[in-house]
Amino acid sequence: MLSAHVHELKGKATMPCYRGEDKDSIIETCRPLLSKLAETMGDDDFIAGANLTWLDFYFAELLDMLTALSDGLFYAEFPKLQEYFDRVMALPGLAEAWADDSKLMKTPFNNKMAAHLN
Repeated sequence: MLSAHVHELKGKATMPCYRGEDKDSIIETCRPLLSKLAETMGDDDFIAGANLTWLDFYFAELLDMLTALSDGLFYAEFPKLQEYFDRVMALPGLAEAWADDSKLMKTPFNNKMAAHLN
């Protein structure tokens, strides 16, 4: 069930980037969905509770995109999400890849035809 909500947030964050919508309007559209996900997570270590799932990787990537789109605004509003992102990125194996730009591609988030994050 959580994956449907994360996927909805992904669509609301990504598709407007391709339509050239204003970043502020994208942020306003995403804010309530992100707020609900943060509320649902509560104090859990991962999005679905105490255990790591595939959804954590998808959500962490989406948080990285939203951070770039909002210039860090969402982490200021939802500091627990930054803690969550940092926790996921510190996982063994992922931490080493995340620290080495030659091992993974952090940007762009969208194709070059997008107006934002391309």
